[in-house]
Amino acid sequence: MVQLRDGRWVVGGATYEDEYRRERGRWRIARRRVVRPFDLAPLAPGDGPIYEQNGS
Repeated sequence: MVQLRDGRWVVGGATYEDEYRRERGRWRIARRRVVRPFDLAPLAPGDGPIYEQNGS
């Protein structure tokens, strides 16, 4: 989710083609190509992430 400047939240994503390589025993993404990006409509007010405020 991404919050726009006007305060609305938008959900989006994409389909990727990734190439991996192994570095020091761990697999890492070496190259990522966005094949098909997509956005969904902005969420209604109040449907974005909920954050609990810490009293400190």
